[in-house]
Amino acid sequence: MNKKLIFISIVALRQEIEAILQENSGQEDRASPPMLEAITDHMDNLIRAGRRGEVPQAAERLTSLLSLNLDDLRKAALLSLMVRLTGKRKFDPVAAYVLEKRATYVTSQG
Repeated sequence: MNKKLIFISIVALRQEIEAILQENSGQEDRASPPMLEAITDHMDNLIRAGRRGEVPQAAERLTSLLSLNLDDLRKAALLSLMVRLTGKRKFDPVAAYVLEKRATYVTSQG
């Protein structure tokens, strides 16, 4: 039964991501299956890692998702979905980690 619940949540996650990718696109085309699958996989792993408190792993997925070639509106919608599904309290350390690592990277580049 637990596997069934996980499957249902993955299906729901995939549907939400598909809706975000299609929303206001002005196109009738569906998101490409490989892209949709990759985003779903990254989101699922981010949510699981974030809920378990595995900040570096969740941050890696977050960075991958935000690096996708999507417009800002879609990235914001994905980010909102991540926060909602992970839980704000679990997501905040992930966001802080990403910002800290980015600041370290930018500073060390100069």
